[in-house]
Amino acid sequence: MLPIDGLFDVAQPISEDQRHRPSPQETFDRAIHMGSLFADSEQDRDLAVKVLDRALHRSDEEPTA
Repeated sequence: MLPIDGLFDVAQPISEDQRHRPSPQETFDRAIHMGSLFADSEQDRDLAVKVLDRALHRSDEEPTA
């Protein structure tokens, strides 16, 4: 595994079931899920921040507790 910008991703299988679980349906849960995917797997922290900011600035929904 080659480093990207000095970072290493180390992973190990945690389950025999290799299917991805479905994305969350609630707005804020989905924003956190997608933001963490962009930040962790894509190394795109700027896009992760945009996703989270967009969700937090919504006026038609309140975050879940």
